[in-house]
Amino acid sequence: MNNLHVAIVGPSLEKWKSNEQIEKAKEIITQVLKQYYKENLYLHTDRRPIPYSRIILVSGHCPKGGVDIWAEEKADELGVKTEIYTAGTNHWRAWECQICNPVPQGVTVVGEENNQLYAELLKPMCPVHGNKSLVELNGFRSRDIRMAEVCNVLYCIVPRTVSELHQCNTLTQKSNRNHFCIHCGLFGHPTNGGCWTMKKAKQLGKEVHLVVIE
Repeated sequence: MNNLHVAIVGPSLEKWKSNEQIEKAKEIITQVLKQYYKENLYLHTDRRPIPYSRIILVSGHCPKGGVDIWAEEKADELGVKTEIYTAGTNHWRAWECQICNPVPQGVTVVGEENNQLYAELLKPMCPVHGNKSLVELNGFRSRDIRMAEVCNVLYCIVPRTVSELHQCNTLTQKSNRNHFCIHCGLFGHPTNGGCWTMKKAKQLGKEVHLVVIE
């Protein structure tokens, strides 16, 4: 019998602005983890209940704290097993020249979280050996893809940053990524890697849920 892999993702700690929202997020995480346990680990797919032997939390262990760490802490409290997928480098995408090693003079790093769309399009190049010798390192993008592939269901928990009324008055302010998520195309929560992972999981046919904390 297979395990049920539940990914819980969301913004890092710096994008949460109130303790009240943080506490609500932790409550939701607890509810999500308990939900599948109380339902005898059944996940309904194609109208057919599929039993699982146990639930496993899938987490990216964000080095900046936030949802990843809260989920891991709650899983530990509840005795839920975890599978942690850490990035090998603190960049969205990074490449290393195999020929330049062990002196990595050809390392090319592009795309932090606030420039992910650009990073998807840019083709890196080692200044000495071109691009044929490059290998992509395990950055945040590679980690997030792996999590999307592994999970059966994914929850992305984000903070509400502006009210619906404010959204109506800021329809042209898509450059403000504290209030507009470029991955969801929605106002009201910040751009974050969790939403990118959720989008990827949805493309792979996984069950996904966006939870906005008021």
